[in-house]
Parts: sequence; structure tokens; C-alpha cells
Amino acid sequence: MKEHKRQQSIRDEQTAVTALELANQEETGKLKTTYNTIVKRLSKLGLAIDAAFMVQEAYPTLNTIIRTQKSIIDQVSDHPHLIPFAIENEIYIVKKAHSLINYMAGLMLSIGDVNQMKSGDRKLLLTHALNELKSVSGMSYKMLTSMRGIITAERLQKARYIAWVNREKEVIEDIINNARML
Repeated sequence: MKEHKRQQSIRDEQTAVTALELANQEETGKLKTTYNTIVKRLSKLGLAIDAAFMVQEAYPTLNTIIRTQKSIIDQVSDHPHLIPFAIENEIYIVKKAHSLINYMAGLMLSIGDVNQMKSGDRKLLLTHALNELKSVSGMSYKMLTSMRGIITAERLQKARYIAWVNREKEVIEDIINNARML
């Protein structure tokens, strides 16, 4: 009788344990689902935060490129003989910017894949885009600096030529005055 009661007690306890185990499994499933949902949301939020920081860093670079390009246009309008030099470099800069835009568009179109990446990997992709943008800015600035150097050299050469002409003019006037005195 004692053994029978003990067996019934064990069976009842086992039933309770099994019921608790099933309830725990259901709760674990809910927890996993909630966890995955939160991870996806945080991943999206992380991408948004990464993108916001990149935009914050990229915006001044974009403004620098725009200002530099306006200066290049001003230089070319004042010195049309620099147009071939400017056009050649502008084509390269436009191609580079176009490839950067395609890269960033690709990142945005594959947003689902990007969300599944680790934060460091996402940041690496966005940093690459920012570095490319800075590279375009540097090329643009170097072109403007080169154009200004060419213009300065031309002005210096013109000033030397005028000084040479004025000096030669004085020599000729001296020769003519000496010839008159003779």
C-alpha cells in the first residue's frame, strides 16, 4: 500500500512537472520570438544610428565638394583656356561620384541583408562609403589647387614679360637718345 501511494505521488508529481515543462517550453518559445523581434528592431535602429552618424560626418564633406566645384567653375569662367584640364578631371570626379552613389544605393536596396550584419560590419561598409566621399573631395580640391597654381604661374610669367618689355623699352629709348646726341 505504501509503495502504491508512493507510486501515485510520484506519478502526480511527474504530471505536474510535465505540465510545468510544457508551460516553460511555451514561454521559452515566446521569449525566443520576442528576443528575435527585439534583435531585429535593434539591428534596424543600429543601422539608423550608424547611418545618422555617417550622414553627420558626410554632410560637411559634401558641402566642401560643392564649394570646391563652384570655385572650379569660377576659375574656368575667368580662364577659359583651362577648360580642357577641368573637363578631363571633372569627368573622372563625376564617374567616381556616380560609382559612390551606386554603392550607397546598393546598400540601401539590400537593407534586409545589411540589417542582419553585425554592427561592426555595417559600420565598415558605411565607413568605406564615407572614405570614398572624402577621396572625391580631395580630388576636387587638388584640381582646384592645381588650377590656381597654373593661373598664378601665368600671372607671374606675364609680369616677367611686362618687366622684360619695360626694361627693353628703356634700353631702346637710351639707344635712341644716344643716337640723337651723336
